[in-house]
Amino acid sequence: MRSILLGAAAAVLVAAPAVCGGAEHLVLKPYPATPAWREITNQGEDGGAWIWEFAPASDPGPDYPDIVTAQSFPSARTQDPSAYLRSLFARTATACERISVNGPVARTEGGLAVAYGQIYCNHQLGQGFGVILAFKVIKGDDALYAINRDLRTPATAVPGVFSFPKDQAREATAMAQAEAVANRYLSDGVYLCGGSAADPRCSRP
Repeated sequence: MRSILLGAAAAVLVAAPAVCGGAEHLVLKPYPATPAWREITNQGEDGGAWIWEFAPASDPGPDYPDIVTAQSFPSARTQDPSAYLRSLFARTATACERISVNGPVARTEGGLAVAYGQIYCNHQLGQGFGVILAFKVIKGDDALYAINRDLRTPATAVPGVFSFPKDQAREATAMAQAEAVANRYLSDGVYLCGGSAADPRCSRP
């Protein structure tokens, strides 16, 4: 599964250390999983837009049940992160039988506007599964940055409401844990440094 919201992207993104000052850059810490996740996409084009994707190293692809996608949109750098998320919610609604959403939740991190949100797609159209999508959108000086963690789920009648047989308690627990890890990762492991960002995490190696 490639992200159902994957759009046009653009300049090659290189992993950047979390340091103070310098050029604006998005920090993506390694996704907390064993085995480690691997980079599957690193693409860019003129204008400073780019896309970066990660998936579990054990997954050969090209259809990935789990994926992290980060994108940079210089042309949207003046847009409010919450407004951008609401537009993503609307786009997702056209790709799913039904959805439910959490957010957008607006915050300020390191002096920058950010927004969080989750989408529960009960059944992706044309597929036999649903999807949970967790988002973080950051408004930088140079671009708007959208990061999402997509997690494939069983198709359900009601978005976000899952029912597992008694013999699949382990699967139910694993899915709940995966969703919690995704939300913590976006909060703690994804942030902007350089430019006007004043995130204290940028001062730590």
